[in-house]
Amino acid sequence: MLRALVANLRAGETRQGGSTITQQVVKNVLLDPTRSYERKIRETILARRLEQNLTKDEIFGLYLNHICFGHGRYGVEEAARYYFGKPASQLDLAEAALLAGLVAAPARFSPRHSVERALERCAEELKVLERDTSRLESVKPPFPRISYSEAVEELKAAGSEIEWGQDLGATDEALLMEKRELPLFVHDYPKQAKAFYMKENPADPRTVLCDDLLVPEGYGEIIGGSQREDDLERLRARIREQGLPEESYAWYLDLRRYGTFPHSGFGLGIERAVAWITGRHHIRELIPFPRLMNRLHP
Repeated sequence: MLRALVANLRAGETRQGGSTITQQVVKNVLLDPTRSYERKIRETILARRLEQNLTKDEIFGLYLNHICFGHGRYGVEEAARYYFGKPASQLDLAEAALLAGLVAAPARFSPRHSVERALERCAEELKVLERDTSRLESVKPPFPRISYSEAVEELKAAGSEIEWGQDLGATDEALLMEKRELPLFVHDYPKQAKAFYMKENPADPRTVLCDDLLVPEGYGEIIGGSQREDDLERLRARIREQGLPEESYAWYLDLRRYGTFPHSGFGLGIERAVAWITGRHHIRELIPFPRLMNRLHP
């Protein structure tokens, strides 16, 4: 708050805001969002009174039930039903984390925007590329999810020779998506098919807590994510199990040795995502700075 005040005084106008969760509750429930020093003073006084009469959990509950999650959805319950088609009480950890990440900038971080924005802002370009946009118009979450084991059974029934434990190749991914119009999450892959840093699945130690997002029309995986292993000894054991040089990962092990917390990460294949949206079939056409025999930089 003091930083925002200093910045505003230096600028001679209101450029930054600063407030606690309680003050945001006051602003959203009791006051209007007008930016002024008078409103900020009233907000501070009312926030103090609110903290004297309600617990922190009650205040946080009010906050979650009034903030905007994008697309005109206010409150975590409405957001859960809009993005995932189910009540907030049934959200899993990943879904709850996605909603939590929306709060800072709902319009910017909305999971619905990449395809919708492409259709809205790049209609002429997609027309030039002769992209059939009707396939994209139906892409709206929530997206279906199946486990790796379910995917293997489905592939075998379709004639694939894949065996449990093998990673899904491009042919398998295309076969899995052949009759689907929506992107598909495949989760809980076998441990031996994934990277050493993915966390073991406590419900099935043969697998890890991960997921890949596959898209239709033969483009396969565009996003891969997982919960990371936060236990130092298990992480070291996985490195040794895969025969990797432990000294090369000393810096990574130090991240666990000197303190960590449960966390996840994901990677988005930008060129693959753009290929799917634009309908291009060769990754070479989508690389901004292609690597050639005589060109490595940028």
